Amino acid sequence: LVAGYVGGRVDAAIMGVVNILLALPYLLFVVVIASILGRSLLNVILIFGVTNAPVFARVTRGEVLRLRETPYVDAARTIGCSNVRILLSHLLPNMIGPLITVATFEMSAMIFYEAGLGFLGLSVPPRVPSWGNMLATGRQY
Repeated sequence: LVAGYVGGRVDAAIMGVVNILLALPYLLFVVVIASILGRSLLNVILIFGVTNAPVFARVTRGEVLRLRETPYVDAARTIGCSNVRILLSHLLPNMIGPLITVATFEMSAMIFYEAGLGFLGLSVPPRVPSWGNMLATGRQY
């Protein structure tokens, strides 16, 4: 958030890492990490949180770059507001809508990805109910 507002080398370095993570095949990346970490609910949450963070970073950066050019941010700068106050008072409240929209779409995708991992046996343990585990156990019938 601050890197998108401040700009410069920090923003370029962070977005370079984000671009590399977005260039990797997502499902293959998740399967490799899940097979290394093992089967656990905490591991699944961490895997999807870490691998999905670049999407939110990209949307946040785009919104900050768009919002920092608005007239009310210029007015806040003119009256002497600090960067932190502009971020908290003007930018953050206006970014909530797009971030909730992205979170809604990503949540549905994560449900299907978890089902795929569960079907492959890389998600939560068998005693935990999930779509993937249920499909994997029903396959023999």
